[in-house]
Amino acid sequence: MKTLVLILSLVAFISLTGKTQTQAKVIAVVNEAEWCGTCQKHGERAMSVLTENNPDGKVLFIMNNVTNDETKKNSEEKLKEYGLDEVMNDHKATGVAYFFNAENNLLVNRISLSRKDQELIEAIQTAIKKVKNLE
Repeated sequence: MKTLVLILSLVAFISLTGKTQTQAKVIAVVNEAEWCGTCQKHGERAMSVLTENNPDGKVLFIMNNVTNDETKKNSEEKLKEYGLDEVMNDHKATGVAYFFNAENNLLVNRISLSRKDQELIEAIQTAIKKVKNLE
């Protein structure tokens, strides 16, 4: 019975907040497109560096593909799950990773995927530290 009450409470909480809950402290939205030169040249390397420097899963990565109307629609559904669909209206540059506090969706950092590996590592570490300091 306690388990049922807990499950129902959790479902109600998720329904009321309107966004998917995550254990991550930071949500990184990476704007990409097939026509984006920065994405094509640096995307794979940058994402490899960023994911390798997230071993404990504090950062959840969401790829926001803005190549065409169909990919935008699919990406918007994922953004909406985390309450970031409207927030991303102000952050449209492609080839950029935007780091948001997972609790309140406030932007805490951003970086171009064209930056050097060490700068990408510092960007993800800085985003995590900023959120941690807000707790």
